[in-house]
Amino acid sequence: MKRGLNFLVGYVSFDKVMFGTDWPLIKMKFYIEFMKNSGIRGRNLRKIMYKNAFKFFWKS
Repeated sequence: MKRGLNFLVGYVSFDKVMFGTDWPLIKMKFYIEFMKNSGIRGRNLRKIMYKNAFKFFWKS
């Protein structure tokens, strides 16, 4: 999955990717650990985890 995630952000940019899950099938802590270990850091991780969703859903 890490390779697929890195391919995706390389193809469309960090500004167009949002974090999503199939929770409650797997505990949320596993998703968070996956993202922490994905190699994506700082501003780009914040974009994926919440800033892009905020822009999409709440900001015009």
